[in-house]
Amino acid sequence: MLRVINYAKANGRKEKFDAIGARTAARVKAQDDFLRSHTVLEMLEYMNSDSMVAGDVAEYFAMVPFGEPWEYAGPDLLSSWYQRNIRIYHNIVALIDSPSDRILVIYGAGHLGWLRQDVANDATVKLRKLSDLTGQR
Repeated sequence: MLRVINYAKANGRKEKFDAIGARTAARVKAQDDFLRSHTVLEMLEYMNSDSMVAGDVAEYFAMVPFGEPWEYAGPDLLSSWYQRNIRIYHNIVALIDSPSDRILVIYGAGHLGWLRQDVANDATVKLRKLSDLTGQR
């Protein structure tokens, strides 16, 4: 992240970078506010909703413009996040011993969009959404 910050400062784009940070802080505050007045299950449903997951992925892709040929600060940061998540996906898939295995995955905010993408590209596994299990849509 520091490389992206330095790139933004050096290239007159610090305001744009700061606006992304402010947007992220507002999303986190909204999540905290939601949790204060809802149950844990409602919070999980909220965090796992399609719109929240799409917003999380969009936050990662907001870094892409911070770069240029030979200085891909933003794209390199995005690729490191992808690398981290594909490694997590590898660890999940490595747990599968048979086609009937079921694995419950619980991990931090921001990862579900990547997991959905990985599963969509892997015909050997199927992702069940939390809403499939709770009946929420």
